[in-house]
Amino acid sequence: MGQIQVVDAKGQAVSKLDVKDEVFAVVPKEAVVHSALVAHTSNLRQGNASTKSRGMVRGGGKKPWKQKGTGRARAGTSRSPLWRGGGVIFGPSPRKYTNRLPKKIRKLAVRMVLSEKLAQNKIKVLDEIKVTGKTKEMYQLINALGLKGKILILLNAENQLARRSAQNINKVEVRDEASVNIFDLLNCDEILSEKTVLKKVEEALA
Repeated sequence: MGQIQVVDAKGQAVSKLDVKDEVFAVVPKEAVVHSALVAHTSNLRQGNASTKSRGMVRGGGKKPWKQKGTGRARAGTSRSPLWRGGGVIFGPSPRKYTNRLPKKIRKLAVRMVLSEKLAQNKIKVLDEIKVTGKTKEMYQLINALGLKGKILILLNAENQLARRSAQNINKVEVRDEASVNIFDLLNCDEILSEKTVLKKVEEALA
């Protein structure tokens, strides 16, 4: 059983939070994390890119000019890919990029990233983030805690005031316990979480 320091709004230690080693003390493996990241980003792709081949483009039924005697190159249709308005050669068509990864592997990858963040002292935990909804207050909290770079804030879904105060800050992303994902964890430099949210994330991953 490990422990994470719980701090107040000024960054002063107030208590310690017990966390499970099976979630926050996992040895990272690059291959597992990479597989989870590839699956997550692939599943975000819509796959809607579409083009028309020469057989799908409207028109072009008549031969533009006779085969011989004009001095020009041979042409059988005005919808050739070489012509303006013609079809596209080897263009994209709608497809699914779905990458199905076992749930155990997805959870394992998230546990590995959280373990590495904790080992690097990149996770800050507060009892509760209390603000009135003003962006200035969240700025002051971030500066008081010494957070730098890209910051991921984990909030209770009901804490709308904190969410509002953070949404206009550059390089700050806000998530609740249900939307924590491998991409956001890897993309952030530091994590700021409410104590109850971190425990819910731990329960979901254990």
